Amino acid sequence: MQMIKACHINAERLKDSAAIAFCEYNIANLLLYREQFDEAQTMFLELKDSKWLSDDSKDIPLIQLSKISQFKDGNYNQSIEYIDTFLSRNQHNVSNGAAYSVKADAYYGLNQMDSAQLYYHLSLTESTDPTTFCNTYRRLSEIQTVKGNKDSAAYYIKQANLWMDSSMIAYNPNIIYKTILNNRGIGI
Repeated sequence: MQMIKACHINAERLKDSAAIAFCEYNIANLLLYREQFDEAQTMFLELKDSKWLSDDSKDIPLIQLSKISQFKDGNYNQSIEYIDTFLSRNQHNVSNGAAYSVKADAYYGLNQMDSAQLYYHLSLTESTDPTTFCNTYRRLSEIQTVKGNKDSAAYYIKQANLWMDSSMIAYNPNIIYKTILNNRGIGI
């Protein structure tokens, strides 16, 4: 956090609008993931109207505001409204994968499993993040379990596990390094 704040101070001193927006967005995300929802919400509300954000980025804070509506208040309807606003305004090259996933989570929270399933499937078609794939397949397995579809639930669990394994390999450089050395017969 201190490094991001120092970056923000320098960006303001240099009047570097892209760097200012980058720092503010990352500070707000850090607050969100630390569950400091009120502070994060304030920052994201300011960011969506910020003069520092480019036109193609102004609506991205709506996705994070949608998460805050779910995590802080359990206000799934407000969450869906934020996502619908994002989706209606998203006229640029920002993937809708994350938005669909958050919207699916909101429908899941409202116990509207058919709508949740639809948006989880849409998320799979537009997402590029391995963690999103893993979580989406896990949620789809839960939905299928609730519906009593054991075969489908098993399929989605298998997919979630495959993505989890892939994510662990991709995100753990020590495992990658050891795997490369072992494949070369060097072993550690």
